[in-house]
Amino acid sequence: MRFLGDAAGELRQKFKLPALLQEKFGIFAQDAGGIAPSPNPFRLSEYGNVLEVERRNGADTRDLTACLLTISETLGRSESASGGDRDPFWRAENARQIHNGIEIVKLATGRVDPWDLQRFLNGGAHSLDEIDSDTWRAGFHNQTLAAAHAKAKTAISEHDYQLARQYFLAELPSLNDRTRSSISAGVNGLLHVLNTGRVRDLIATSTNLAPSMMEDGKWILVNEPIVAGDASASVINAAMKYIVQRHILRRKANPGDALLT
Repeated sequence: MRFLGDAAGELRQKFKLPALLQEKFGIFAQDAGGIAPSPNPFRLSEYGNVLEVERRNGADTRDLTACLLTISETLGRSESASGGDRDPFWRAENARQIHNGIEIVKLATGRVDPWDLQRFLNGGAHSLDEIDSDTWRAGFHNQTLAAAHAKAKTAISEHDYQLARQYFLAELPSLNDRTRSSISAGVNGLLHVLNTGRVRDLIATSTNLAPSMMEDGKWILVNEPIVAGDASASVINAAMKYIVQRHILRRKANPGDALLT
């Protein structure tokens, strides 16, 4: 654990977590000068970002792509993500880039993180010649492709990997600059919102809640009123609504189970 902000500098300590759940568990910073008078609240959550919650609930790459596109539609109603993102052609191309990016990042890292996805997509080669450069080969995009290549795969995941690899190493670098940049603009418009400000904090890092908690009678209150032009509130509400609806569609309710709305 790293403690930041002390005038004496950064403090690092190791802690043993309790074997059983403690609602108000805290850790005490301690150094040669003594121990802190009060603890720092600490929670270790099994839940990840909104895409990870979906992935762990069985969502595949196509489902995760649909999740991001649904959020993008909401974003488009509050602020334009790109000049042509409402045209069916650009929407389809945005979907292909997101789908292939998720496939590679998921395979390489074992999870789907919006920041890793943005870093991977932004590091793609702009031309076939760039692929041979040492700088590009040392970058995050190529290193992620290499990690995905090294992972064990089923016949289906091997095919999906090869399709995505072909997209990033052959098809996308061969497009003219205007077409490629137009595709990337729509995707980056969405990922930029997911990876900044309170949107990132609430739905794109980690969380201590998931829709399954409502099965125990708990409420999830989202204090993000939607007002005109507030893209952050629109995205947060759209993401939470999407994963709750997906949970409701997956559940097998029995008599006496909680009523979810």
